[in-house]
Amino acid sequence: HIDFDFIYNEVKDTYRINGNESVAPPIILKMMLLLIFYNVRSERELAA
Repeated sequence: HIDFDFIYNEVKDTYRINGNESVAPPIILKMMLLLIFYNVRSERELAA
């Protein structure tokens, strides 16, 4: 089990209170790792 909560501190200055609801940073990081590990060409392909 890997704790990805450290990413919140790394990106806290780039997220704002107002605006559209965003995807949690650990989820984005996990998706990017899946793209790399499984040689997926795009985020769209990963979501399919």
